[in-house]
Amino acid sequence: MRIMPIVGSKHVPKNKVLATETEFYNIKNTFNLNVDDDDDIQISFHPVPSLEHAPKMAETVLVSLLAIEYDLPNDFLKKVLSNHFATPKLISPRDIFIVELTPEITAKFHYKYLDFINSLGRLHFKCRKVSSDSINKNSNENLHSTTISNYDNGIDLPFYIVKGETQLSLGENIHVIKPRDEYFTHGPRMNRNLPLLKSCPNGLRKKFSQMQEALYPFISGVIGDLSSSLTSPIIPIFLLTGSTGSGRNLLVKTLAKYNGLNCLQIDCNALQSSTAKQTESKINNTIQKAKGCSPVIVLLDNFEVFGVDSENNEDCRVMEYFMNSLTNLYQNYTKHSIIFIAVADRSDLKPNIRRIFLERFHILKPNAQERFEILKWFSLVMGLQINKGDNATSQFDNKIFNTCETELDKNTEEILQRVAAKTETFRYGDIDTLMHFALRESYIKQHNSANELASDPNLSFIQEEDFNSALESIRNLQSQHLDAPKIPKVYWNDIGGLDKLKKELLKTIEFPIKYPHLFKNSSFKRSGILLYGPPGCGKTLIAKAISTELNVSFLSVKGPELLNMYIGQSEENVRKVFESARASSPCIVFLDELDALAPRRGAAGDSGGASDRVVSQLLAEVDGVTYTDDADTSNFVFIMGATNRPDLLEQSLLRPGRLDKLIYVGPYSGLEEKTKVLTALCRSHKLRPEVKLDDVAAALPERCTGADLMQVVSTARAAAVRALVNRLHSGIVKENELNTDSIILGVSELWEGVQSFRPSVTEEELAYYESLQRQM
Repeated sequence: MRIMPIVGSKHVPKNKVLATETEFYNIKNTFNLNVDDDDDIQISFHPVPSLEHAPKMAETVLVSLLAIEYDLPNDFLKKVLSNHFATPKLISPRDIFIVELTPEITAKFHYKYLDFINSLGRLHFKCRKVSSDSINKNSNENLHSTTISNYDNGIDLPFYIVKGETQLSLGENIHVIKPRDEYFTHGPRMNRNLPLLKSCPNGLRKKFSQMQEALYPFISGVIGDLSSSLTSPIIPIFLLTGSTGSGRNLLVKTLAKYNGLNCLQIDCNALQSSTAKQTESKINNTIQKAKGCSPVIVLLDNFEVFGVDSENNEDCRVMEYFMNSLTNLYQNYTKHSIIFIAVADRSDLKPNIRRIFLERFHILKPNAQERFEILKWFSLVMGLQINKGDNATSQFDNKIFNTCETELDKNTEEILQRVAAKTETFRYGDIDTLMHFALRESYIKQHNSANELASDPNLSFIQEEDFNSALESIRNLQSQHLDAPKIPKVYWNDIGGLDKLKKELLKTIEFPIKYPHLFKNSSFKRSGILLYGPPGCGKTLIAKAISTELNVSFLSVKGPELLNMYIGQSEENVRKVFESARASSPCIVFLDELDALAPRRGAAGDSGGASDRVVSQLLAEVDGVTYTDDADTSNFVFIMGATNRPDLLEQSLLRPGRLDKLIYVGPYSGLEEKTKVLTALCRSHKLRPEVKLDDVAAALPERCTGADLMQVVSTARAAAVRALVNRLHSGIVKENELNTDSIILGVSELWEGVQSFRPSVTEEELAYYESLQRQM
């Protein structure tokens, strides 16, 4: 029998008792229950039989800190314990109890040790010995024994610890697995009447389960028993890869909390030294520190820099020392669990480094449903009420004990679904940023409007327009990064003519995106399109317009930009382009001036073979881009190339399955097409009523490129600006009247553009391209 305080609540279902994870841990130890933390247990309640069984005041108490990854001074720990027991508290022998590291508890030490206080949030202590003037009880000092003695006729009596009356002593740190920490059961969330929520985001649960399955045998001790019969131990070292912001470190830390382990984070950049001997010394220090805070998961962050020298070659001496150290560790140290998880942003590690891992895991970019689940999780973590307008009621009423699997109200789910659809390229970290940006937008708006909803202390209210504003802010920040794929703002209306070409392109690219299920398991998988033709005909503009109309990311790269004088760097640049595209899918990769990047192999006079290696790398990347069999458009990458000299291209790039759709983009011919182009170009300009663009088109040569027609309009605008300035100098207009709305194109200005017309492509060049078109 165990004496416990019970608090009634109308929110708890009938015939149910909810216990904290720590209390559940103590109950299992008291009754020696071999059950999982996810299981329910049957209990019965009885009043305390008599006053003699009532809790008594303890005379002396010995407690020990459960080992952690930080070295905490004794004066800090004693102050924390003294403040924690400032009010009398009930404690049972051999129980584990928690001390929250709040400013009230940590007092004057709070800012001195702010880093680890924020990192830990709480400390676990174990009550090892209690004595009273009436009853003297010593707890079982064998910390690994599951035998629990009952006292006082089968009743395990607790004691009161009273500050000033009870002598509290701090013993040595002990190494035991902590109670499971699966939910947000502490911190400021619990003061806000919010739902009970798992600490692992919904979108990462699948990967969490896979890794938990791999780690469990080592934590439970099954593998340890097996290793004792082997000549060499099984080393629990795992690799977790994923791009920055994918939630890699969060996943490892969540696994550690779930299993009651510490998490010792080591930056591999700090392990690397100028000499191998110094690196070996740091590796040894890391292992000793892991032993000091076991049971522990050692998180080796930025592992891609480990075990390589300054020239990115494998450092065999360091890797051999590292593996020998781990082998010695697991042969001679079997007391507590020590698990290594290496975290890297890429999986293409050196072969000899990759083979040391027992299992390898990779975090993919979340699909639309996973992004919705992450958004839903964040809305619950932050206690957000999401709505369309100003009228809203709390979606959390009477749901204190619901988890995030609980359905949100229909309106909220619809909004989050729409937001998820707009965040194709977002990962966990990006969604985290989005939520905070949206919350900031909401706070600013509520502060300015004195919205009554902002007065609710428990909830923060966000409207859909706040998400839209936050998305715009994030995309503006992303666009400042030169290599970041983005959705351009070029529409079909900005391109005049080329109606047949538009239909052909849309048929090729739009259908796989809009109807992916029709292409599932299809053996006919077109990988890309090559646009060729004379310069200035709008090949780049066409590619941007397709990306905009289909609402997919667009990554434009000019061939010469990828070439580098250093060996291997050009191939690395090509690889990074496709990695970025896959990370931002659905995405269109536009390779401009492709003839410079992929000339015919063996025909470039390249004695070193550098150009051939770049072509081979490009072919390998193109072969790796295809429609996925799971019919998921979030994994869609389409390649478009553009060149003025297709005859110079490596012909294997044009075979079926690569850039197998060749489309000729030539000059505009005919009055109707030229008029459409001029109409599109003049859409952003003010025209005088008497202007007729078909007359302007008739005055131009039969065949004109898009660049030629743009030059006509640009010259006309320059003439209109000069005329406006002349009017200013003549006193006809005032200086404050000068603005873009005052620039009006008339017949005379457009005629000046026509007179200055010089074709950018000669008739001989056009004849060459037409001949080339017949050959292709």
